[in-house]
Amino acid sequence: MSTVTRSAAYPCSPRTGPPPSSRDLFRRTREERALRRGQWKYHRAAKARFPHKDDKDSLYDLEQDPRECADRSAHEPRLVAELRTAWERIDAGLLPYPA
Repeated sequence: MSTVTRSAAYPCSPRTGPPPSSRDLFRRTREERALRRGQWKYHRAAKARFPHKDDKDSLYDLEQDPRECADRSAHEPRLVAELRTAWERIDAGLLPYPA
């Protein structure tokens, strides 16, 4: 296992444990959405429930930042778009939440 040093980009300690799943992991609630692919997690939370999230897309490298302290979305815009599209594709196949 390689050693990872802390930096401004990754202020939290690295994760130890089994490798991430080889398939996309999807999560949807009324207040938030998330999709995990490998070491990356796409997340979007409703501002009403999470005022500090601003209703914007976030991206975390869970291998380097397991506590989700460093939003990498500004550094990886193509990956954010790819994961958002994958989330929307899965969501489109599900029943909508009742009113």
